[in-house]
Parts: sequence; structure tokens; C-alpha cells
Amino acid sequence: MTKAFMIFVLVVVLATSLSNSNVLASSVNNRFGYDYCIKPCSTYFSNEFCYKVCTQDGYYSDGGCIGFIQDQQCCCKKC
Repeated sequence: MTKAFMIFVLVVVLATSLSNSNVLASSVNNRFGYDYCIKPCSTYFSNEFCYKVCTQDGYYSDGGCIGFIQDQQCCCKKC
């Protein structure tokens, strides 16, 4: 490899490591097309209750508990 190519590769690696990696991360409030997450789900705040809360005012057309079982969030979606 040439010296210029090695310098180019090192500059690219350095620039990549210094760049903001959060640009590629999506928001936790935008999971699976849902617009707004309001609170964590629990045994008392179930999927059915989440749906009722999201759709009661007519602003959102769907809602449910989404995410991994240990940290599910009640999220609402406009369809």
C-alpha cells in the first residue's frame, strides 16, 4: 500500500471515531412507528388500558405496550 493511501485510511478512521454516533440512533419514543410514549406498562397499566388511554380523545388511533418485557412502554400512534 502507498503512504498516501495509509494516511487517507487513518484520517477516515480518526474522523469516524470522533464523529457523533448518536446521529444514527433512533429515539426511544419512536419505536415501530409509534408517535408518543406516555408511561411504562405494568400489571396495573396493561396493554388494554394503554389502548384506551391513547384513543380516548380521538387524537391517536392506536396504542399498546411495546418493547422488551422488562421495560415496556405505553406508546400511542396516529394511523
